[in-house]
Amino acid sequence: MESKSSKNMTQKKQKEDPHISGIAGTLFGILLVAAVVGALLMDGKVTDVWIGTYVIVLTLTGVYILFGLKVASQWEKAVVLRLGKFHALRGPGIFWIIPIMDTIPSWIDHRVMVTPFSAEKNIDKGHRACRCRRSTFLGRVGCREGRTRSERLSNCNCMGCTDGVA
Repeated sequence: MESKSSKNMTQKKQKEDPHISGIAGTLFGILLVAAVVGALLMDGKVTDVWIGTYVIVLTLTGVYILFGLKVASQWEKAVVLRLGKFHALRGPGIFWIIPIMDTIPSWIDHRVMVTPFSAEKNIDKGHRACRCRRSTFLGRVGCREGRTRSERLSNCNCMGCTDGVA
């Protein structure tokens, strides 16, 4: 049996998703390898100050790419805040942020979510009992406001149901 504090810790770990793309990780790794190989090749030919500068510049460039390059999937959009104020809604695709100034508090998922309901017993206009099955489709309407639109669709076959959404 887990305690409440351990459940909260696992929820916090799941929430913290830096959304680091594979492209950014690959470029970061390439730049680090280039820094190490370049430092080994320059050893003895160039002063240590230039080697240190070379390694620091490549490492900082790699860190900037790692945290600045973002990729949103086809069904995602990112809310970008610059210094705490709304700046842009980015995605889907590849985009850049400035790591210290920009933050992404939430990623909006645009996939359609379907919630089925069990059959309900209704009474139609002719005072007959009928069974209706419903599904609710949820989708995002306003990305900036984060509103959700729901449509109720029914596959009711009874004669007396009004407008198919009894």
